[in-house]
Order: sequence, then structure tokens, then C-alpha cells
Amino acid sequence: MRKPRMHTRVWWRFSTMRKERFKEVLRKHADVFDKDYLESILKRRSAARSITFKLFAAQIPIFAFLMLSLIPVEASVTVFGVSPKASKNLREVLIVASAFVGCGSAMLNHYLGILDEIVASFVDRRSKGDKDVSEFLGLGLGTNFWFLPGVAYGHASVGWGFLAFIGLIGLLGIMLVLCTLLVRLTFTGAF
Repeated sequence: MRKPRMHTRVWWRFSTMRKERFKEVLRKHADVFDKDYLESILKRRSAARSITFKLFAAQIPIFAFLMLSLIPVEASVTVFGVSPKASKNLREVLIVASAFVGCGSAMLNHYLGILDEIVASFVDRRSKGDKDVSEFLGLGLGTNFWFLPGVAYGHASVGWGFLAFIGLIGLLGIMLVLCTLLVRLTFTGAF
């Protein structure tokens, strides 16, 4: 009978593994991957984000037309000159178009994620382990979204206070939605 080995496993996400690989390549070939390379990555990322927004904008009318065609109300609504009643077979074509746009958007989001990981590797390499420098570089290059300083004044921490404030606002929003639903259901006689 085999005895079990006592060891720990480290589970990494693919993004973390790619980021570590990018850092390793950047460290080995620092002369090849210079500021010009970073600028080209940032331009590609900007262009990819622009295409992502355009795909999202193209998806909205397709979704709106599909929703209007599924509503059984006899309304004469036209989207770009086409009415849902007049073209019943257009639904299938729009579903296929929506699927293609969705697949393209998913591939583009994966590409954007890889570009973001490359930029984050540059930030990690340039900051040399300094957390404050990493935060400011990440803000400048667009890899950090929230700027939560870890500044402590006595026993208070500014970062945690800001997180608590955001959490409180979110909790109040959820309570507002639930109360609205409760009032709506009470007055419609659902209870």
C-alpha cells in the first residue's frame, strides 16, 4: 500500500502563468522590449478596445430587434426600416449574426487580456517590487482600475475606509431595489 505524500499544490490561473512568462522574457531580453515596443502594445490595446466597443454597439440593435420580434404585442415598430411582423425569417439570420459577433467579441477580449498582461509585466518590471510605484505606473498605463492608497493615519487606513464606503453604497442600492420590488408586489396584490 502506498503512503500518501504530504505536499502542497499551487494553483495558478492561466493569466498569472502568462504574466510570469512575459516577465521572464522581458528580463532576459530587456534590450529588445524597449519603450517603442510598449508604445506599440498600448496602440494595439487601444485599437482592440475601440473594436470591442463597436462590436458591442452593433450587438445592441440586433438584440433590440430580436426582443421586439418575440413580443406578441401587435405593435408597428421598425428598427432600421424593418418591422418584426414583416420579416419572421429574419430572426434566424439575426441569431446567427449575433452568435458571430459574440464569438468575435470573445476572441477580441482574450486578445485584450493578453495585451493587458504584457503591460502589467512591464509595470512589474519597471516598479522593481515597489508597491507605490507599481500603483502609479499601473494607473498611467491603464492596468490598475481603482486607486486605493494604503496610507495609514494612526489607526485608520484610507484604503479600507474607501472600500467600506463603496460597499455601503452597494448595500444601500441593493436594499433600494428590494424595497421597490416589495412595494410593487404588495400593491399589485401578489402577496
